[in-house]
Amino acid sequence: MLYETDIIEWVEQQVSLIKAHRYGEVDWPHLLEEIEDLSKRERDRFLSSIRLIIQHLLKWEYQPEQRSRSWQITIKRERNNLHRYLRDTPSLKRYWADLDKVYRDARADAANETGLADWDFPISALTRPNKSRPIGFRLHKQSRLISSKHSQRNFYDY
Repeated sequence: MLYETDIIEWVEQQVSLIKAHRYGEVDWPHLLEEIEDLSKRERDRFLSSIRLIIQHLLKWEYQPEQRSRSWQITIKRERNNLHRYLRDTPSLKRYWADLDKVYRDARADAANETGLADWDFPISALTRPNKSRPIGFRLHKQSRLISSKHSQRNFYDY
């Protein structure tokens, strides 16, 4: 079956069939599966950007001596990606509800990369030990982590 051997050719074929109103020949079960998978891929891409941002912000905060331009670039790039994803697909906003799970994964990633223990990092994205403000994971449009003029400033200051 073409679906299993050449997905691109299969997609083009399905599009042609639908455009030609030959609905009886459309591979509906696989087409519906692909549409559902597309939604999941968009969600995963969105959540992956959030995860990378949080991971790098944790490293930024907990290993200031290791701060690098590479971390800044990653944070800036992924924030730009988030803005674009939300602009192009506003319904992705509902996945902010998954922030706790994404944070736990990002915290584990940061622990693996830094050699610090998971418990060295805040338990959730909304807590910050011994501080009056929550962790500075402001991912919304108005936030700024990186300023070329002040590249080594603490991310809570933005």
